[in-house]
Amino acid sequence: GETICYGESGTLTATGATVSTQKYLWYDAQTNGNLVYTSTGSADNTFSTGPLTVSKSYWVSILNTNGCEGPRSNTGTITVLQVNPGEISANNTIFCEGENPPAFISVIPASGNQGTTEYQWEYSTDGINYLSVASSGLTAIYDPPVLPVGNRWYRRAARIKTQGNNYCTMYSNEVKLEVFPKPVITSVTTNSPVCEGSPVEITVTANNTSENVTFI
Repeated sequence: GETICYGESGTLTATGATVSTQKYLWYDAQTNGNLVYTSTGSADNTFSTGPLTVSKSYWVSILNTNGCEGPRSNTGTITVLQVNPGEISANNTIFCEGENPPAFISVIPASGNQGTTEYQWEYSTDGINYLSVASSGLTAIYDPPVLPVGNRWYRRAARIKTQGNNYCTMYSNEVKLEVFPKPVITSVTTNSPVCEGSPVEITVTANNTSENVTFI
């Protein structure tokens, strides 16, 4: 059999036909069931299942040119690895420059139907292209560092290992963090000199804001 990821197609190969005109008949049950594929000849001995969402077994027989069909083979099973990436959230998503965001919350932990589920947190500066965070992002919960001004998206990848060193990976929801710059005073002006007893106006101008503040 073969191990594949959720939604992928599996492949099974049959042997035993000795004449080029013999055909392979693929079924989804050992008795009765549905005929899911008929080969064009003995050289056409590979069957592609199409996308699968659950593990599935198949059986194959050989059909002679005279119409006689042999017994169905032993089970050929395609194992489908299923990964639930879970769900993440954050207590706060808006920060001022220099603030340290708290750790994300694992609302629903990731899970898989086989082996050990591994994590890899990823971030993006445009919400489209993602990069892996450092080694500290390999657990269910990730504590981001102080972030630069701007937007940053985070998501959590959950994966389980297939045959060899390949992985089946699914991604959680995305959480967007926004970091705004702190206003900095750029100028202070007054209407002085003024006559004795008259009010003095002090106007403060700051960057990163559209308002000026006037004190009288």
